[in-house]
Amino acid sequence: MLGLRLLLTGARRTSRRGATARHGLRDSRRETAAATKDRDAAVEERDAARVEATAAADDRDSLYRERDVLAAQRAVLTRQRDDLLDGGPRRPHEQTAGTRTGPMHQQEATPRGPDEASPANGHRRPHLFGRDDGSS
Repeated sequence: MLGLRLLLTGARRTSRRGATARHGLRDSRRETAAATKDRDAAVEERDAARVEATAAADDRDSLYRERDVLAAQRAVLTRQRDDLLDGGPRRPHEQTAGTRTGPMHQQEATPRGPDEASPANGHRRPHLFGRDDGSS
């Protein structure tokens, strides 16, 4: 009887150890799967951030190129404006459509508004490139 009891006790202990090991293995596999899933999500986030950073760098480069083109255009327009203001390359009596060569006649009886200059210079509104007092 004693031998049989010892044999059954050992078998029960071994069975419990096996069950504990199986439960531990199952838990370990679950943890490994969760860790793998988290790692894959982190890798996808990193790859998406790299793609986004590359796209932002490309956009930045194209904006820099566009800025340089606009700066060059601005320099050309500034040079042209300065040429026109300084009496640059023009023919002596050249006149384009809508350009006045002298002051327009104004009637003295009409009241002047705050944006009108004196009739001596012929301008009704401030000149684009001159001062507001009417002198250019």
